[in-house]
Amino acid sequence: KVSNATMYDKPGVLFAGNIASAGGLTPGYWGAKYRAGSYREANNIYRIHHNVGHQNYYVHLTPHSDARMWVISKEPTYVRVQASLASLPFDFVIIGNNQ
Repeated sequence: KVSNATMYDKPGVLFAGNIASAGGLTPGYWGAKYRAGSYREANNIYRIHHNVGHQNYYVHLTPHSDARMWVISKEPTYVRVQASLASLPFDFVIIGNNQ
């Protein structure tokens, strides 16, 4: 669907997966914007690498325990997230325009 002459309007999942408590991706991740190299920067800060190429996307985070998570920064090739607990496994979904 084209919403107007300047925007291609087909939102969807660009990249989804699970980050282990050690910080790496677990098997089963998927999406056209996958990029290797996700890791834990510090006890409760994680960097998820992707190939989105811009900052106009949304990130959904689901921790595997009773904890809070939030996005620190969104960049064209990665997103940094923080958790209220150290070494926290979590699921993530990056949603945006499928160009």
